[in-house]
Amino acid sequence: MPRRASLTPLPWPALSALVLALSGCGELSSSSLSPSVLPPAALQPVSTPTPLPLSPLSLTFEQARQAGLSVPSNRIVLLLQEQGSDLVAQLPASEVDRWLARTPTWPGVEGIDLSITLGTYRQTATAPLRPGQPATFTFTNPPAGEAELSAIAYRGSTTLAQGKGSLTLSARSGSSGSVNRPPQDTERQRRLSMLVLSEVGVPLLHSSSATPALGQPLLLSGENLERVETVLFAAAANPERILRGEIRSRSGDRLVVMPPSSLSGSVWVAVADASGQGLGTLVYDWPAATPSPSPSPTPTAPAASAWVVETLLDGRTSPAADPVGNAPDNTGTESRIYLQQISGIAVDPEGAFYLADRAQHRIFRLSPEGELEVWAGTGQAGRRDGAANQAQFDSPQGLLWDPKGGLWVADSGNHCLRYINLQRQVSTFAGTCIAGYRDGGLDRAQFREPSGLALGSDGSLYVADRANRRIRRITPAGEVTTVAGTGQPGSVDGPAEQAQLLQPTALAVDKEGNLWIADGHRLRRLSAGGRVTTLSGAEPGYRDGPLAEARFQTLGGLAFDAAGNLWVADRDNHRIRRLQPGGQVSTLAGQNQPGWQDGPTSVARFDQPAGLAVLPDGSVVVVDAGLPGLRRISRVASGPVTPTPGGSL
Repeated sequence: MPRRASLTPLPWPALSALVLALSGCGELSSSSLSPSVLPPAALQPVSTPTPLPLSPLSLTFEQARQAGLSVPSNRIVLLLQEQGSDLVAQLPASEVDRWLARTPTWPGVEGIDLSITLGTYRQTATAPLRPGQPATFTFTNPPAGEAELSAIAYRGSTTLAQGKGSLTLSARSGSSGSVNRPPQDTERQRRLSMLVLSEVGVPLLHSSSATPALGQPLLLSGENLERVETVLFAAAANPERILRGEIRSRSGDRLVVMPPSSLSGSVWVAVADASGQGLGTLVYDWPAATPSPSPSPTPTAPAASAWVVETLLDGRTSPAADPVGNAPDNTGTESRIYLQQISGIAVDPEGAFYLADRAQHRIFRLSPEGELEVWAGTGQAGRRDGAANQAQFDSPQGLLWDPKGGLWVADSGNHCLRYINLQRQVSTFAGTCIAGYRDGGLDRAQFREPSGLALGSDGSLYVADRANRRIRRITPAGEVTTVAGTGQPGSVDGPAEQAQLLQPTALAVDKEGNLWIADGHRLRRLSAGGRVTTLSGAEPGYRDGPLAEARFQTLGGLAFDAAGNLWVADRDNHRIRRLQPGGQVSTLAGQNQPGWQDGPTSVARFDQPAGLAVLPDGSVVVVDAGLPGLRRISRVASGPVTPTPGGSL
């Protein structure tokens, strides 16, 4: 620790002031509560000793303004003073009190660290904050020159804010920088002026709209919200289960997000940019869902209903077997694990289903006989290759079966693609597993939150690189290229290299080699000739009819059947839609209100349908994310059908 020097009061002209801009930062992870998402215990008052008398050097904002300093309300004023060869910085008591203050969206800080770096010199001074007292930072014998000054404000192990900039250090008496300098030069160099450090532009939440309403978007306000890539929700009753919201629109000070379903009680909301940084945790009393009555069963439903919905897997009541050795108590006994948040689905030639659970960082397998088991992943977020029961994933999303035998996994939180072979060995298939954007070989390419996957007729693997707002292609030769998107958010159509994407999540390839893209509420197509076109209505909503007039709310999974129909999971409309080759969009199943109801498609209900898989017999398996579970839509023989109430949500 640097030694502490007691400050000797100096006349005002001898003081210099530094304005340090701190802005929010804090690591967010899609796999667990991030340091910025503070549990209630962290929001308790800080225990502090009895305040000491105020320092004579304490400075108020008003005094700073009277002295001609421009002091915005979101800055910190530091007083700089030389003591021999040391440089001492002081945070006035008024500033200390301001940073200690807690609000519903700001937990208050415990301490601030200042660091000076110049060449090989690096020193960090730490000062706990105590009410009514200035905080003092001492740097021992810093060299003269242009240095980097950085600061962080923290609470416990959580970094709440940071700032960085440059500082011109003078030659001081007793320091090496003052050797052989004329006295008048030394005096001139010792003058310190006010500096303003540039802010780090990370997202910062201030407040939100009124009490959240079920099934309605949530309006958040703050700063730098155009940078937000992830909105995380967690219920206090189950803080280990982290859910993601769907970003609808964003600007500098406004963010509209559709919350996930199944929230209740006290709920925390936090945001993060593409690098996982963000500040501000909002806490809500979330309204409980009011069960709506199931439709009255119709003993003899019309035979005209040619499709029926049935539940294949209820994740709430059908636990999965975890392989021996992964049991939480390490007793070697088999544990039972329930599905939490299914995000991707794939099916193999034998009829087994593979499910990605992004909340548990696992891949599950449902056998044709109906047995559910953990196929890969320990349940802890991480990145580890090797045997499936020891491998680690981080928020896996899209899945795709490899016709050669094996499973591709879009490991979104690790920003790379993984592969599970038939021997259940996990390897990294493409990407450095560091968030970024770079084309090239499999081991050099970079992705940012890859999501949907699709296979082209030539064997190319297409990747919806969600946070990079691009579509990537991995050739059979192992080269990663960009086939659409500039990286800038938008909906501009045109040549693929000039087109803009907002949030591509799901992909499907048709017989002609065109790539269909689920981009928020827009259905778009990348033609084989390299042109991006928006085919559905430009506004979100719900409307059937010609594709150009049809509206979707949030597009989930896409899948083509053998007849050329495109099946669409319209997640936030809680419906399964179908686009026929002639260009007509119709609703095949689902109702206005979410729920769990089997039977004829005219009465069946879903809750946030996501991924889709079309089976060889023409039936469609749907990931019902709100359940969570699997539902199957299949044709039935003519004749009366009795609906089966499966319950309601």
